Amino acid sequence: MAAGLLQQSEEFADLGVLFERVPEGEFGVDLIGVAAADAAGRDVAFLHEVGDDALGGALGDADFGGNILNARFRILGDAQKHVGVVGEESPVHEWNETIMAENTRIANCVLQYMNFMSYIGSMNTHPVRITVAEGDGIGPEIMRATLDILKAAGAAIEPEFITIGEPVYLRGHSAGITADAWESLRRTRVFLKAPITTPQGGGYKSLNVTVRKTLGLYANVRPVRSYHPFVRTKHPRMDVVIVRENEEDLYAGIEHRQTEEVYQCLKIITRPGTEKLIRYAFEYARRNKRKKVACFTKDNIMKLTDGLFHKVFDEVAKEYPEMTAQHFIVDIGAALLADRPEDFDVIVTPNLYGDVISDIAAQIAGSVGLAGSSNIGEHVAMFEAIHGSAPTIAAMSTRSASARSAGPASGCRR
Repeated sequence: MAAGLLQQSEEFADLGVLFERVPEGEFGVDLIGVAAADAAGRDVAFLHEVGDDALGGALGDADFGGNILNARFRILGDAQKHVGVVGEESPVHEWNETIMAENTRIANCVLQYMNFMSYIGSMNTHPVRITVAEGDGIGPEIMRATLDILKAAGAAIEPEFITIGEPVYLRGHSAGITADAWESLRRTRVFLKAPITTPQGGGYKSLNVTVRKTLGLYANVRPVRSYHPFVRTKHPRMDVVIVRENEEDLYAGIEHRQTEEVYQCLKIITRPGTEKLIRYAFEYARRNKRKKVACFTKDNIMKLTDGLFHKVFDEVAKEYPEMTAQHFIVDIGAALLADRPEDFDVIVTPNLYGDVISDIAAQIAGSVGLAGSSNIGEHVAMFEAIHGSAPTIAAMSTRSASARSAGPASGCRR
């Protein structure tokens, strides 16, 4: 509910930062507890009990609109403690400027949070129906954890369950999805999907590709950030968003056999599809107060297809003069991303490259199992983990709670 309402009002744009950062523990705040406290009557004592680090104390000091200066200093103090943990490679004084900037932004978010709670309190909100697929392999376990989290968070959703994937394939549906499932998706227009298994062998179409193309989900948004010190990584300050084209390129699925020994796969890049995606990437960067957008292509070799993607990127970039626009050949770009991910902010790229580099980015941030993705269309959106169904480990207990639920849950915040 919160994410949907945030999209309806630019007034609360910065609040998205708060919803994105706080649940990850960056400032040690229990946002769900804070929201519960607000719902319980804005009781300051209860706020301290449920969120006594940065935001909980800040809201208590501010008394929901009183002395916000005290609130900001509370955040500064907790941020300094936090930096003492995550900044072991740098002296604390080098982080002061960053702390102050973060302090100001979060303080503004505190005020927006108060306004936002009043805003949604004045609306006649109803549960939002969403389509949910439990998937295959580890999918059902992931989905159970995700729905438990959403329930605990008080998300006003009403799941409508469908069956897709392996059991549907094996019943003779080559696309892995039935007519009644399509009807649910077109009715709710929100799809929360766990990983599914595509049977090996010919004749089975990729369900993900089919859903993305049928529903026009042109942008695959994959945020990747470090959870240090809770998840070990060599890149504790990593915070990258990869915007991957979702319908074209080699994933258009147009293949044929030329001779007994030669097979061909067509690479499709269109100007309308490319322009829509790249404009989305720049708008995402602006909306989320990011400063740089990088484009990855291989246009030194594929001069027409990737050349068009690069050309459109340069054209659209001129409309966003406040952004630093960069272009990298994908191989060196991927190497730099793996070596110095903190140098990147938003990356926009064709389908295949985006699929590869987003998995690499997620792994060096801590684990592919921690990453989620949003598949965005004009009227429909799908949220899922980026990893597969892992059927061989479905019954094992070696996966962390974060790996089971962070992917779909992170997408739901959108």
